[in-house]
Amino acid sequence: MKKTKQKILKIASKLFSESSFSDVSMQKIAQKLGITKPALYHHFKSKKEIYFEVLNESLERLKKEIEKRISLVMSKEEILSKTIEGY
Repeated sequence: MKKTKQKILKIASKLFSESSFSDVSMQKIAQKLGITKPALYHHFKSKKEIYFEVLNESLERLKKEIEKRISLVMSKEEILSKTIEGY
């Protein structure tokens, strides 16, 4: 089931990047996947849930990239010090 959710999110992400949120429907996502709308609803309760999950995955990738780049220019001690200063 996790593979199916990832496939849904990949297709939905592509559709959301090509159109506005309001232009992407659950029907459109299901059609692109070659599944029925009820099958799509089995995995996600709403378009909003899919959208938030797409955004969350994008933010996680961005966070990892930022962390990677920070680790290239700062030591672990510097990162810890800056983190503590931030709080």
